[in-house]
Amino acid sequence: MGNIKDVIDLLTQLANRVEDRQVAIELNEIQRLIIGLQSEQADLHETNVKLREELFEVKTENNRLSVEIAQNDAWKDQIDKYELITTEGGATVYQYKSDPVHYACPSCMSKREIQILQNQRTYTGRFICPGCSVAFPVNVVQKRPKPKVIRSLRSSRY
Repeated sequence: MGNIKDVIDLLTQLANRVEDRQVAIELNEIQRLIIGLQSEQADLHETNVKLREELFEVKTENNRLSVEIAQNDAWKDQIDKYELITTEGGATVYQYKSDPVHYACPSCMSKREIQILQNQRTYTGRFICPGCSVAFPVNVVQKRPKPKVIRSLRSSRY
C-alpha cells in the first residue's frame, strides 16, 4: 500500500506541475497581451498629443481668419460709402456718397487707407493727398488771374 500511496503522491505532484505549467503559459500569454495593450496605449497617447497640437493650430488659424474677416467686413463697410468717379478736372478719385461731399485718394484706398484730398484752392483746381502727396486735378482749371499791380504814388517832382 505504501507504494500505491507513493505513486498517487507522484501522480498528484505531476498533475500539479502540469497545472502549474498551464497556469504559467496562460500567465505568460496574459503578460504578452498586457504589454501589447500598454504599447497601444502609448501609441494612442502620442496620437492624442499630436491631435491636440493640430487642434490648437487649427483654432489659432481660425481665430486669425476670423479677425481678418472682421477687418475685411469693416473695410468693405467703409469703402461702400465711396464711389469711384471721374471729376470735372479729369481726375479719377473716390467720392463720398453723402454729406459732407469730399474726395479720397484711389492710391491710398488700394492700401486700405482713406486719405481725404485737400483742396489747394488754386486756379489749377488741384487737390493734394496728405498720405502720398499726389496731386489730382479735381476741378476745372480756371483762367489764371491777372497779377495785381500796385502802383506807388511817387511824385515826379522833387
